[in-house]
Amino acid sequence: MLDEELSLQLRGVVSPDFHRCHVLVMGLGAASPMVESIARMQPGRLTLWDPGRVTLPDLCHTAYDVRDAIERRGRAQAMVDRLLDIAPLVELCSCDRPMDAMSGDDLDELFGGVDLVLAATGSFEHTATINAQAVARGIPAVFVGVHQHGEGGRVIGYLPGHTGCYRCASGPRYQAFADGRAEATDLARPTGSILDSQLVDLIAAKLAVGILDRGRPGRMGRFLDRVGDRTEIVVRCDPRFAFGQEIWSAALGEDAEGVQENVCYAMDSAWLANPPRTDCPVCVGEAAE
Repeated sequence: MLDEELSLQLRGVVSPDFHRCHVLVMGLGAASPMVESIARMQPGRLTLWDPGRVTLPDLCHTAYDVRDAIERRGRAQAMVDRLLDIAPLVELCSCDRPMDAMSGDDLDELFGGVDLVLAATGSFEHTATINAQAVARGIPAVFVGVHQHGEGGRVIGYLPGHTGCYRCASGPRYQAFADGRAEATDLARPTGSILDSQLVDLIAAKLAVGILDRGRPGRMGRFLDRVGDRTEIVVRCDPRFAFGQEIWSAALGEDAEGVQENVCYAMDSAWLANPPRTDCPVCVGEAAE
């Protein structure tokens, strides 16, 4: 009876199979409100990874409370405790072991049985590792980053056999890391508004749910069918977000300047194709199959 009432308003939105999906979320800082939203969609299982602890400055852009911050609680367990009151039917697991301390067996356990990985960590090394693990295991993944203090962001979705991976879409970031320019790789801790970061994160969440329900009946599955392989998403919260401005100027063509004199484009997104790159050292084998 409880499960029927909790899922009543999700009928036609997601398929019954969605409620058996296992999602691994890696990074529980500014993305924590997004995790709450996904939990309310009632996947079968959520595994939450983050080695960090809640701090008082976190409270302006996360889902944690003052008690969590004062006690310096681990983010992963604090989020599990929070979700117990939000999504009682979702199986919840937490992991706070630092990634560089994980053995191969640890990674097998963390990624085992996962249907989708949602990566929301600002660390380039963590993101690159998550991408490599997802590609090697054939697991769909969604990567999300908030840029320029919340003026915009970028979401990249990876569908094995259909799209490029994170490496395909982020070559310059990998090159900067190889060149030793760390300042050009790790994303700064969010200092902007939670209203902006949540816009970026909720777009990532919708893509993630759509991927999990692709080919199945329901609005989320049909949404992903329409998106196709356009899984590189540029999100613009502020008209000044340079990357977003470039995308819209290119889309509007010769009329760009005139149109934008009369119309302000903000709080929007552009969904671009993310084809596999034949020179990608991560997913080139898969792309060739």
